Amino acid sequence: MFFHYMIGTVTDAHCEQDILDAKALGADAFALNLNTVDASWATNTVSSLFKWANAHGFKLFFSFDMTGFNNPSQFTSYLQSWVANGAYYRSEEHTSELQ
Repeated sequence: MFFHYMIGTVTDAHCEQDILDAKALGADAFALNLNTVDASWATNTVSSLFKWANAHGFKLFFSFDMTGFNNPSQFTSYLQSWVANGAYYRSEEHTSELQ
């Protein structure tokens, strides 16, 4: 089961608690709704989420919000920087073509 997660300005501790709460409810992963890769508030939150997801055996994947981008090329390199992370969600049937 996946939960939609709106990336915002949250603390590192908040990120950990959100992951723990989601796991307690039976979630397998967060779909990270991200509309910028240029703002530190967003990229810091993503970094914290990946740190805690790795620590707690949780998974994450991106759902890029195209209201914040004009073209996928604006987030491709950012995506590529995370897909090899152990917390990045993969299924046996589908793998990222951006590896």
